[in-house]
Amino acid sequence: MTFIENIREISGKIGEKISEVFDGTKLNDLAKKVGFVQRSTSRIEGEDFVQLMTTEILGEETVSTEGLCDILRQINPKADMTPQSLNERINKKEAAGYMREVFESAFRKNLEPVRSEISPDMLLPFGRVFLEDSTQVRLHEKLADDFKGSGGSAGISALKIDLIYEVKQDILQKILISGGST
Repeated sequence: MTFIENIREISGKIGEKISEVFDGTKLNDLAKKVGFVQRSTSRIEGEDFVQLMTTEILGEETVSTEGLCDILRQINPKADMTPQSLNERINKKEAAGYMREVFESAFRKNLEPVRSEISPDMLLPFGRVFLEDSTQVRLHEKLADDFKGSGGSAGISALKIDLIYEVKQDILQKILISGGST
């Protein structure tokens, strides 16, 4: 299997997982709730944006905003946007808030089977129970100014995600995104 075929397979699996957690209506409703989509005449819908920013750009080392617009038109022909318009949407705080909500919802959904297996009596003696984890991802070297890696085989640009989850209250306590060298 070639690298590109492997990436496409992974992309398909991620798309299936997102589809298990959300249907298009839920994603679109969430986008409206957090203010990412504000008008019923919006060219881009929540479902389109999640697909564009996750599965559709896997395997692309670099893709221009114009390239993102082309991908978006393939996802939804009604979402015909200029690169400048899409760039503005991506850089709005509502876009980050929306993607955070999508991530948190997916995270909780995937933890449901685990939480259901934990006896409430087991947690009763504790006021709070925290789970903490982190992961690191190599990024394209052009992002090294914003996300410095540790060099060597780890790469000159990397992203580190630290997550703290409070089990009893089902709350993502903290998500910290930083450069890979911190």
